[in-house]
Amino acid sequence: MRKKVIGVLLTCILSLSIGMTFALSNPGMKILSWYEDQFQTQEKILNNTTTQKLSSALKKLHEQIPSMNQTISKTLTNFQNTTLLESKNSIKEHNDRYLTQLHTVTEEIEEQNAKEMADYTEQKKQQETEQITQDVQDILEDLLNK
Repeated sequence: MRKKVIGVLLTCILSLSIGMTFALSNPGMKILSWYEDQFQTQEKILNNTTTQKLSSALKKLHEQIPSMNQTISKTLTNFQNTTLLESKNSIKEHNDRYLTQLHTVTEEIEEQNAKEMADYTEQKKQQETEQITQDVQDILEDLLNK
């Protein structure tokens, strides 16, 4: 019987101690601790993944920079050549137009000068003819009146 009492007593003490252990432990703290551990783990994974992807993207960008520079350089050179050619053509067109205008004006002036010279010559011939006619009439009058 003593064994029974000791057995029952031990079972009660053991049950009480187990109950107290579970009663004193805070299950909310365990969940909070587990959540924090999981959060930190996921944060590390996310940081590593982001760092790797960012590093990979930067490497690709770094590799593409020379080809981008070449493309930009070619584009600028083409733009420069096109602009230069357009400017040369525009200057040539203006020059040709100016020369045409100058040639036209020169021809008009030459025609005007030729006409004026012909008119002047005709006028002088007429004046000389009139003067000669007048002189002849004067001479004839003098001769006849004497």
